[in-house]
Amino acid sequence: MNGTSRFLIQKHHTEIPHFDLRLELGEVLKSWVLPKRIPYAVNEKRLAIEDAEVELNAVINTETIHDQYGVGRVELLDSGSYTVIEEKREKIIFDATGNHFCGRFVFLVPSWGRKTKRKMWTLLKTA
Repeated sequence: MNGTSRFLIQKHHTEIPHFDLRLELGEVLKSWVLPKRIPYAVNEKRLAIEDAEVELNAVINTETIHDQYGVGRVELLDSGSYTVIEEKREKIIFDATGNHFCGRFVFLVPSWGRKTKRKMWTLLKTA
């Protein structure tokens, strides 16, 4: 992840509603599931569960899809660009520019996030 790339945020209306944050990485979108919501205020932190990467053209729609959280309609909430400031194995700092999702954010894997089946991250808005 380097340079300027695209991101998108989708709301998945299922039995367990959640948000999908997807960052473009080459020909795929690296994905995280946010069970609550996207952090919009500075110092707001949210759980982000690493999800399977998907092809770029597989998520640019708003049709009904089925995932591990159930069947439901997908709504595009925001899209824009992002630039990676720092990237390490378990830490990604990036600046996002979208209609609603904008500012500096940090993805960080806490010690407890490494011990789960799917890697758990925290997403923190810092600026």
